[in-house]
Amino acid sequence: GETEFEDALLIELRRVRVDVRSVRVKINTWAGRKNDIPDDVSFQIKVVARDGELDRDLGGLGLVLGKYIQHYGLQVTSLNVLLSDKDGLRKIRMNPETARRYFTHRVSLERFLSSAFAAE
Repeated sequence: GETEFEDALLIELRRVRVDVRSVRVKINTWAGRKNDIPDDVSFQIKVVARDGELDRDLGGLGLVLGKYIQHYGLQVTSLNVLLSDKDGLRKIRMNPETARRYFTHRVSLERFLSSAFAAE
């Protein structure tokens, strides 16, 4: 269910030391023989960036989300990150396909950071 998915994602993000404050997952459709595998999903994640660690925080976030997208074969409707840093709060949208490619080592960290995010 959504709560278990959120809990697992929160734990894994904290393991890579991303200061995540909340994770919201909306599973729009299910797949699998027993309809027990998430298929179409929306994410909203609130993160507090540490001073001088923004690239590392976004890279960690991309790796974990890319892993979930790859592992479950998710179709991601939206992947929104509410980022709090010294400049305030801003909403950014992460490209789920770029996150997946970053996780599978098809794009570098530099390319991921330059192409995965569009300011809102």
